[in-house]
Amino acid sequence: MIKGIRLKIGALAAVGIAAASGVAQAGGEMVDVELTKLDGTKMTRTYEKPRYGGTITMNREILLVTFSNWDPRGGGGPHELANLQPVNQRLTQLDWARGASGTGDYPNFVAATPPLYIAPMLAESWEMPNDTTLRFKMREGVHFWEKDQVAEPNPGLEADYGRELTAHDAAWSKSTLDFMNTGDQGNVTWTAIDDHTLELTWPTPDATMVAWNFSQYQFIYNSGMANISEDSWGDWKNALGTGAYIPTDFIPGSVVTYKRNDNYWENDPIHTENRLPYADTLRVIDFDDEASIVAALRAGQIDLTNGLGTSGKFGLQLKKTNPEIGQFPAAATPSVFVPRVDLADNPFSDIKVRQALMMAIPREEILENVYGGFGSVYSFPTFPNFTDWFVKYEDLPTEPMVEGSCASAKDVVTYNPDKARECLAAAGYPDGFDFPLVAPPGEAEFAEMYAGVWQEIGARADLQVVEGAVWQSIKDRDDHLGMVTWTPGTWQDPFVNLNLFLYSKGGINSARVNDPVYDAMVPVLKNEMDNEKRKAAYAKVFSYALEDSSYLHGVSFDKLTFWHPWVKGYSGEISNVGIQGWHSLAKNIWIDTDMQPGS
Repeated sequence: MIKGIRLKIGALAAVGIAAASGVAQAGGEMVDVELTKLDGTKMTRTYEKPRYGGTITMNREILLVTFSNWDPRGGGGPHELANLQPVNQRLTQLDWARGASGTGDYPNFVAATPPLYIAPMLAESWEMPNDTTLRFKMREGVHFWEKDQVAEPNPGLEADYGRELTAHDAAWSKSTLDFMNTGDQGNVTWTAIDDHTLELTWPTPDATMVAWNFSQYQFIYNSGMANISEDSWGDWKNALGTGAYIPTDFIPGSVVTYKRNDNYWENDPIHTENRLPYADTLRVIDFDDEASIVAALRAGQIDLTNGLGTSGKFGLQLKKTNPEIGQFPAAATPSVFVPRVDLADNPFSDIKVRQALMMAIPREEILENVYGGFGSVYSFPTFPNFTDWFVKYEDLPTEPMVEGSCASAKDVVTYNPDKARECLAAAGYPDGFDFPLVAPPGEAEFAEMYAGVWQEIGARADLQVVEGAVWQSIKDRDDHLGMVTWTPGTWQDPFVNLNLFLYSKGGINSARVNDPVYDAMVPVLKNEMDNEKRKAAYAKVFSYALEDSSYLHGVSFDKLTFWHPWVKGYSGEISNVGIQGWHSLAKNIWIDTDMQPGS
């Protein structure tokens, strides 16, 4: 029995993953659609014929970030711009026709957007003419919204209403707002060669650059915003995009409402004769906690939810109370804990302390009893789905390789509370120690679980649940001596944790790691074009990072999506554009208003 775990759930197989929502209810007109799989073979799938109209109501994308940000500069990145996901678009997207609602070649695509999965969006094609250049051909005929479509026109944007989007808008957006260059400024250059040619260049051959930029975090904005006051960039009425939905009302902390863009340019990739979007209205509701989201879902107040942090628990609850609600595993999420490893008076600066807390975690028990088997016992610094880069448990080193270590890479992910106590004693804490553990509301439950686990070896966490903004400030503060929970979105490529968290110049190095081993590996991964050499080098760093445990981590867990049976053309996808794209998928789904309550 794990102390600190209040809820235990059975195998997720008992949840019963719902069938794709393309299966019609009685009375729907059925159509057969021929689809092409990734291997070129054809398949036929039967769908209910989509219908237009109605309202889609969703919860906001993520609980840890602000609901009020409309400034395209974004702050922490595109997840801070959830309100703009239906408004602005990216160069590329994921191929909806090859996801769970289509051929099923990849059941969900929360992860990276490798070229095989990529489909055109604002860029209709692209090529890589050499090792340092990526060239996009921008789609012609895509226009910003007309003046009479927006809630309140801004005189400073007069010349931009209704005009065609060009490569100059894309270059301006990427150059002005490119948070992906954080920690490595000046490495990437975006240039508009002409109105419809956008070029991305970098100084030296970079083996990770294509995947890095194909992740497509960044939206393309109207470059005319440079002509209005920067103070007004965050006013929702000044949002001017090319997206499928146009904001009509915004109540901070409550709800944002959008209307259908009747001039939208894109057709359904499955029902190719249909112009998107289907629903007349999109509503995004702000919630502060997952229990409220699930309660609203159960009551029919929202139509679908994105991946919830404790969705294994909610999945079983809903299977019992609302078996008609669809469920699908949508996103693997790491349970990361951020200490400060650079402060002499902080216990976590000692590798033996970090390793002790790692070895105190009963990973297999948590995976099965808490997450129903849907997750991974370890996933840092790379997720197991990147099979070429992930080092399996049986292949991990059994001898220490890091200075000051008391355990090997295999040891730190093996449950061994006795050895954990020995390491604490060796670090000078034979009686354990006390420390603050800070979590936002959305991560409070798993933080409580791990606090209970660590209590068993004498590491006594004072759990402090704070609002998201406070949590963020503590995580990035220069002097915090405890640990901060974190569930970062680290699915986009196998090297993101190294590039962002472990690299001394990484943009999200909240633990303040400064280790020459990691710094030496970054140029190898970036500049070594021989993939086999890169894999061999990275295998050593993977094991080193596990043993080092600068970012402690528990069991990664699969989040679930949930949706009502009146949500059609949907099979549980969490995004249609890659990381941070929950609201973007509203354009692809439709509502059966005959089934939806209150329609």
